[in-house]
Formats: sequence, structure tokens, C-alpha cells
Amino acid sequence: MTWELWQAYAIFAFVAFLLLPTAKLRTNGRIAVLLLVAGAGFVQVGGLPLAAYPRSLLDDLALTTVAWLGYAVLTRTTSIPRVRQAHRIQILVCFALAALLLYPATLGLTYTDPYRLGFEPREMLAVAFLVTTGFWLQRNYLGVALLLVATLGFTVDIKPSGNYWDYLVDPALGLYCWIALLGHGIAATVARFRVATERPTP
Repeated sequence: MTWELWQAYAIFAFVAFLLLPTAKLRTNGRIAVLLLVAGAGFVQVGGLPLAAYPRSLLDDLALTTVAWLGYAVLTRTTSIPRVRQAHRIQILVCFALAALLLYPATLGLTYTDPYRLGFEPREMLAVAFLVTTGFWLQRNYLGVALLLVATLGFTVDIKPSGNYWDYLVDPALGLYCWIALLGHGIAATVARFRVATERPTP
């Protein structure tokens, strides 16, 4: 089975599992649900497995997206702790900036074409090394793992694309990061407003 099909099945299982309300289930129950949705991805509908339909909408996601979804599944099915909020925000900022650098240019909104850098990504790999080192120094091991997965996948050509950008970020990941950062910003603003309004007047 090719990587594209494996990725399609994995994405289907991960996303379907994460969307289901499994919070009240025990660990064994959650694992059972994961196995059930993974098996459902192989069910043939209209001559295609169910897992193939989301791929027709999302195309091939970046390895960082697949790895992050896999980590989210692990936090629900094992004792692996969730990433700290500060570390999560660091990761969101990293990939939000990557998407901001790439996608406006691909839409013709700028005169530069950063996508070309991904074919011989010496500069990009250097930047990725520096960001990975920063994550390591901050003990943000999830951030380290995501960038390592993307870089190692690019090194061994696990995807049909020969562009580093396609391993690093995709539109779905970029959109998620920006929406999540916006949500964090709104929540922080509301919290500050509540503290200010609840503060006793002298």
C-alpha cells in the first residue's frame, strides 16, 4: 500500500476519533472506538473506501499535521500528557507564520515565490534547525518532534512531492493555527477585561 493511501486511512481514523465524544469513556473504550473508526475507513462506498473521500477535499496533508493529529490521539488513548498551553502557542505561532509566508505568495498577493525555496531548501533547513533548537531549549518536545518528522520525511522522500514546504505545512494546518491563535487572543482579552471589571474600586 502506498504512502498516500496509508496517510488517507490514518487521517480518516485520527480526525473521526478526535471528533467523537469519547471523554467519558475509559482508555479501553477509547481504543475500541479508534479501532472501529479505523476499520470504517476501509468500508467501500461508491467503489472507494470512506478514507479516500476526505483526501479528495484536503489533498495530501503535511507530515506535521499527521504527526500532530497522531499525538492528539495518543493523549486520549494513553497516559501521554497533553502539551502545555505555552508550548502549544509556540507551535501555533511557528506554523501560522510559515503559512503566512507561503500562501499569500502562492495566491499571487506578493511578488516573491517562497515555494521555490522548498526544492533546494538549504536556507529553510537552516531556519528549521534554529527553530527546532529553540523548541528544544524551551523543552517543547512536541515542536521538536513535528519539525524532525517533516525534515526526516523530506530526506527519505516519503511523499511524492520533492518540496520541503509540502512536508512542513498545509492550508488546513495554517488555517487551524490562525483560528486557534485568534481564539487564544480573544480568551486572553476577555480574561483581562473580567479582572479589570471585578477589581474593587478604591
